[in-house]
Amino acid sequence: MAWSFSALGLCHEPLLDAISAAALRRISEANPETLLSLAWAFSFLELHDTPLMQAIAAASRALGRSADEKHEGVYVAGKSVQSAQAPSCSRDGSVPAIMLNLGDAYVLAKPVGWAVDARAPWADPAEAARNSIVDFVRGHFPHAPIVHDARCRHGILHRLDANSSGLVIGALSYEAYYDLHLQLDSGSVEREYIALVHGWVPPESILVNARVKRVAGSRSEVAEDGKPSATRLKVLAHLQDASRSLDHRFSLVSLRLITGRSHQIRAHMQYLGHPIVCDAKYTSDATLEDDRQWCPRNFLHRYRVAFRQASGSKAEALQPLPADLILALAALAPVCEDSAAAQFEWMQDARPPPAYAHLVRLQGQCATAVADEAPWPPTAPGAADGNLQWWVRPCDFSR
Repeated sequence: MAWSFSALGLCHEPLLDAISAAALRRISEANPETLLSLAWAFSFLELHDTPLMQAIAAASRALGRSADEKHEGVYVAGKSVQSAQAPSCSRDGSVPAIMLNLGDAYVLAKPVGWAVDARAPWADPAEAARNSIVDFVRGHFPHAPIVHDARCRHGILHRLDANSSGLVIGALSYEAYYDLHLQLDSGSVEREYIALVHGWVPPESILVNARVKRVAGSRSEVAEDGKPSATRLKVLAHLQDASRSLDHRFSLVSLRLITGRSHQIRAHMQYLGHPIVCDAKYTSDATLEDDRQWCPRNFLHRYRVAFRQASGSKAEALQPLPADLILALAALAPVCEDSAAAQFEWMQDARPPPAYAHLVRLQGQCATAVADEAPWPPTAPGAADGNLQWWVRPCDFSR
């Protein structure tokens, strides 16, 4: 019931208080799926610091500790690596690398062409990818029981499409897995991306709020009966391929997930009319063929993740753009000084990029300033907030 009300954006305090009280009385009986569902529902309405959420966190850790105790030879990690910038992938981006090792959790850099869930329970063995992140993790941490447990997705917290690159979080103990999964479902894990998309996205576009559902062909689309989905968006640069025609316009954008549906960013950008460059599933065949003449693959890279450690301190990892995407970005010309500065910043592979919150948003031509962020959850979707223009695009199925 709590999930349903959250999905509809209905924050009815008396009812939610009643649900919370009932859940608190039975929290010790809840399984992991119930705990995560409750956490998602209350967090989606920005109800983070409540007795129920604290109880869910404690119950999740207890479940994890119990699972760890059931496994003989529980993995005891060595000294953790606290630096957020460990050596990245090979220069050509062909081999994964551990970017951050915290002892009970890690962050790895996934190259393009590697599948995160190729050994997942639902995967077809005949179609399993040769380059499997699961196999890489098993080989790197062979003595951690959770990396061999398909029921807990081998400790890997989230997916990343095989044709995309970037950072992936994993756990080396069950307690860390349940704790990180709770953070993920409650929106506490920060996942930030850089993408190159078609067209000049209006700088005042700062939030996409449109339901997404899975459809045939391993695709997702915006639909009225989809699940609540929201993506923060920051336009960094407007670019063009001056050697061809003015129709070849592009935008460099940074994105931060509020929810995490399958193909959410790709479906949201297509819905806005600005699909990601070289995206085989969400662009036309003609556009894809044109893109492949200068960009080798899907221009989407998860460059930053951050989460809370068991100690309470924040862990963060960043990864610059891979070399193949830097070369593609260099093929385009900026249309203004601010765009040139942003393009140059993202072409520096020797230093980590800034976090989403510190990136400079490209300013538009409107008389008033562009708001840096939109409130979430939106109190009045599609409306203006004072003199600062923020943009939320809900589903419009009348057209």
